[in-house]
Amino acid sequence: MFRLFPQKGTIAVGSDGDIILFDPNKQHTISASTQHSNVDYSLFEGRQVQGKVEKNFLRGQLIVSDQTWLGRPGMGRYLRRLASGRVL
Repeated sequence: MFRLFPQKGTIAVGSDGDIILFDPNKQHTISASTQHSNVDYSLFEGRQVQGKVEKNFLRGQLIVSDQTWLGRPGMGRYLRRLASGRVL
């Protein structure tokens, strides 16, 4: 839809290697204090949910492990995309 393939959306040589390891059975409570964000609130504060991200890899580098942020400012990269031509 966003025409970022093959840089995004696949695990292949030459692709970015952005991967999430997700435990669908783990339950947790959403809280702004445990989120990796620059805001101190969450619309979902206190909500019990099932399923939790355990690890997050950005371009093949581990940036989140359990509750620990391992990334650094400026790691993100803007990707210019073409119009998709599709309206959803």
